[in-house]
Amino acid sequence: MFVNDGSSNTIWKIIKELVKFKKVCLFLGEMIQLVGFKSTCTYYTRNSRMAGKGHYLLNKMLTLAFKGSTSLSVKPLTIITSFGIFISSVSFIGAI
Repeated sequence: MFVNDGSSNTIWKIIKELVKFKKVCLFLGEMIQLVGFKSTCTYYTRNSRMAGKGHYLLNKMLTLAFKGSTSLSVKPLTIITSFGIFISSVSFIGAI
C-alpha cells in the first residue's frame, strides 16, 4: 500500500509515474514501490469464507505465485537456471 498524505495530488503523481513506467506487472503494490514512492503495510484479520468455495485451482495458484516471485526480480530465475545446470551436469556425469 502506498502512503497517502490525504491529497489527491499524491495519487495523480503515482499515476503519472506508472504511466511512464514501461514494465507491465500484475502486482500494483510492488510497482508503486519500484517507481520510488513510500509504502507501508496494512495488517488485517481475514474472516473465513461464508458461502461457496474458491474458483482458483491449484495450477492457477501456483502460476500466480510464480509470477509474483519472478515478476520484479531475476534472482529466482537465476537460482532455477543454476539448479537446472547442476542437475544436467550430474545426469551427464552419471551417464558416463
